[in-house]
Amino acid sequence: MEIIYSHAAIKDKKLIKNFINRHWKKNHVLYKSSAIFDFYFFRQKRKLQFFVAKDSYNNIQAILGYITNKQFDKNISFSGAWLSMWCSKKDAAKVVGIKLLDFLEKNLNINFIASLGVSSKVLPIYERLGYQKGQIIHFIKRIDKFSYNSNKFKKNLIYECILNNKLSNSSYGKSISYLKKKYQKNNFYDYKFFSIKKKSKLINVLVGRVINYKKKKIFRIIDFVGSIEGLSLFAKNYDFCLIDKSIKFVDILCCSPFYNLKINGFYKSNKKSFLPIYYEPLIDRYSEKNFIFKKVKYVNKNFLILTGDCDQDRPNIWGI
Repeated sequence: MEIIYSHAAIKDKKLIKNFINRHWKKNHVLYKSSAIFDFYFFRQKRKLQFFVAKDSYNNIQAILGYITNKQFDKNISFSGAWLSMWCSKKDAAKVVGIKLLDFLEKNLNINFIASLGVSSKVLPIYERLGYQKGQIIHFIKRIDKFSYNSNKFKKNLIYECILNNKLSNSSYGKSISYLKKKYQKNNFYDYKFFSIKKKSKLINVLVGRVINYKKKKIFRIIDFVGSIEGLSLFAKNYDFCLIDKSIKFVDILCCSPFYNLKINGFYKSNKKSFLPIYYEPLIDRYSEKNFIFKKVKYVNKNFLILTGDCDQDRPNIWGI
């Protein structure tokens, strides 16, 4: 049977959603919610961000979705593709999915290809195809209600911000415009934005949200631009009671494919001291989240993978 590989057309949207429902997971949120599907995969110039493999009868045999930095800021020069929804029919030839990934690699002009939240079952396949694999680090800081220091707070000028400056991270392709379009225009969660200054100089803008966990709450940092030092200053000096008195932790999932990352003031989640990674639905145990990464062109050694990359901070339950 002849298999045709192509970039999905607009008319393929219904076929792809039905394929997800039948071959990925029944009643998956991307099948149930057009709003969520469209936000991530139906972008500028009405472009559907999927590659598909079809047989000669126009039946889909495999799909591969992707999300790019440029879809949230077209002026970013350092761009990548975050893979999502890589799935083949059970009765499709094994090479169909692999050839589809190869087709994507050859037809996107990008610096890197990566994915977050990759199943352990497919990691060996990615590794054979030249991808680096690893586990993102879950950094956690316990909030001590007696540690707030108003003088430090004022000195470091941490404040909820309006995203109107031009701070950017050229090392991994993000900008204020990126944060605006990916999170400020996102109606799925109540995101909060903060600016952190050091000696009156803006060093970081971050975005996060409150997560309910039993009788306590967590402020999860989802994404940021600027210096990683700003995360430490934020967690150490900000009075989280200004958001919610029940916040007991601040956390972030973050790592680099190139070096051993540390964030001052945070500890790394472990089996004895952890917070859940997944909340929709809640998986209340120590968990690990895999990533894959492949350099296509030049990639800065300061490149980071963060909590919100790919589509990892989207609702996973219909109705959220």
